[in-house]
Amino acid sequence: MPLARILLVLSMVLALVGCKGQSSAQDAEIKTLRERVERLERETAEDRARLAEDVDALRASLDEANQRLAAMDSGAPPAPPAQPGKSPRAALRESLRDVMEMSRQALDRLNQSLDKSLERPKAQEPAPSK
Repeated sequence: MPLARILLVLSMVLALVGCKGQSSAQDAEIKTLRERVERLERETAEDRARLAEDVDALRASLDEANQRLAAMDSGAPPAPPAQPGKSPRAALRESLRDVMEMSRQALDRLNQSLDKSLERPKAQEPAPSK
């Protein structure tokens, strides 16, 4: 009978050790997943901040262009040109070119961040665990 008890205790100890090994593997996987989620949250926050800056710049440019157009429509003299010696028409063209260029840059950044976010999940997909 004492041999049966020893075998029973030994098998229980082995079972506990086996369960503990699985637990540590799961803990490591959970830690890895938490780190990945934190990193993705940081990257998302950075992307949101950059996009918010782009949107603010676009709004400011559009507001400025709308003010100039409204001034031209009302017959009031347009804002003085940025550089002396330029005609109001040339100044307006330059301003519109600047607005278009800023819009193009903002759209390029948005496009790049979209491409980056679409590529990220493919490259970081973890291998399915069994």
